Amino acid sequence: MRAPASGAKAKRFVQPDVIAAKGGSLFAFEVKARSEIPIYVEQDQVEKLAEWARRAGARPFFAIYYGGRWRFVPLERASRVGRNYRIDGESLSAALSMDELTA
Repeated sequence: MRAPASGAKAKRFVQPDVIAAKGGSLFAFEVKARSEIPIYVEQDQVEKLAEWARRAGARPFFAIYYGGRWRFVPLERASRVGRNYRIDGESLSAALSMDELTA
């Protein structure tokens, strides 16, 4: 289910960009598409993702489209930088592929 939470009216809602379920597992994704790394994610987006995942019992991930493919970075792999979070090359190299995520 795609549920983007961008826009002025959606700022108050706590929901991820994409919600997916497979084999009894629930996933919550904050989606980012970038052509350069590192990728910075606002603290507010990370907190909303973490809160929704906690309430729903979901596994939270950043779904990153970079270099022509999707990579899935667990929330805890992002490093805190000031008020934001950073996903760098090291995080992306340790990210899960689509096959690994759905296995």
